[in-house]
Amino acid sequence: MQVQGTAWMPARIALAMTLLGCAPLAAAHGTMEVPVSRVLGCYKENPESPKSAACQAAVAASGGPQFLYDWSGVNQLPNGDHKAFVKDGQLCSASKSNYAGLDLARTDWPATSIAPDGNGNFEFVFNAPAPHQTRDWTFYVTNSNWNPTAPLKWSDLEQFCQLGNVAPTADKRYKLSCQLPKKTGKQIIYVTWQRSDSAEAFYSCSDVNFSAVVSTYKELGQIRAQQNLALNSQVNFRLFDKDGGDLESVTLTAGYDSVTGEDTTQMAVWPYALAQKVNAASRYVSIGVLQSNGAIAPVKSAQDNRVYSRSGTDYVYRVDITAPSGSTPAPTPAPTATPAPTATPKPTVAPTATPQPTATPAATATPVATVKPTATPSAAPTATPAANACVAAWDKSKVYANPGNVVSYQGRNFQNKWWTQNNVPNINDVWGVWKDLGACQ
Repeated sequence: MQVQGTAWMPARIALAMTLLGCAPLAAAHGTMEVPVSRVLGCYKENPESPKSAACQAAVAASGGPQFLYDWSGVNQLPNGDHKAFVKDGQLCSASKSNYAGLDLARTDWPATSIAPDGNGNFEFVFNAPAPHQTRDWTFYVTNSNWNPTAPLKWSDLEQFCQLGNVAPTADKRYKLSCQLPKKTGKQIIYVTWQRSDSAEAFYSCSDVNFSAVVSTYKELGQIRAQQNLALNSQVNFRLFDKDGGDLESVTLTAGYDSVTGEDTTQMAVWPYALAQKVNAASRYVSIGVLQSNGAIAPVKSAQDNRVYSRSGTDYVYRVDITAPSGSTPAPTPAPTATPAPTATPKPTVAPTATPQPTATPAATATPVATVKPTATPSAAPTATPAANACVAAWDKSKVYANPGNVVSYQGRNFQNKWWTQNNVPNINDVWGVWKDLGACQ
């Protein structure tokens, strides 16, 4: 099996369409891709068999998966009067009954972690297979009145950004930069896109987790696994510049990891294993989940890992999967059955014993002298090893191209985990490029 898309199509869409056997939507319009909207997120989980409980419930409430194939059609004809056409409790579906599952009030909708850059901005990416002329983009976020266990209402939202006509990119994305509101925790970002050449407007709900820190990373898309891989499948992560020029290629061979013993054919494991290899080798990107401290760490999940540009530069990536001829995907191991607890037998009441005759006391024995054992001397405490010697100092101008370089900085030794230049070693940055090896002298 080979996973690929139309030439230079970003892998976040090409991968999903190829795995699901779907052609691009000819009459489509669009939805939010970064941070991913509910409808596009569920579509990428696989419309016929969504992975998350929330998406499964959404399919059931909408009468089937068709609305996920129509992910770019959450629209109305309001000509700017959104509240007249989109009713309270139906904001995510735009009051369209076939999208009703998007309005389910649940606390387990999969969420994307987001953080502002150094200027407080965030670049939203709207995927528009059919771009249109724009009157305005309006961004809302849930306010202090919002109750996540109740359907979303207009009164639950506060506006934080509005943009006018923005030109789409060559790959039919709108890049929309807004000042992020100062929020924490899980929220909903709601976006309306009003066309200027028609009364038509589009609507998007994205579940997000706000980070309290500034991040230098820029999300490019997701790594999604739709199924287990065949043993010895080749998973090739390819990175290109914005013009389609080759930058990097990292390959994972699916099987049993020689160090950890993990089965990397499994759909919840191979994205994690691929992320680890990319993070150790890439000069440009990291794969994982944005942490509360602003770093990126991969997780074992079929859908949670994102691809991030380390410098904020736009790149295009693809994930190509090639399976050995005639192979089939590896089965998912059956869960180990928990043995049933053995019942504790009820105690048997012993019969009343017949009293025995009193024994005649034995003669008093001559006491034997007690030999006092020789005390074993206590072992002397092991001396604490001396601190490691400080190695060569970190040089901000030096390129540390390969993983494993050891440097010293402010009385501690550090080891790089992937390519780096001018990234200051930091004892608190546990998920960053430098691994803290401890104090030195």
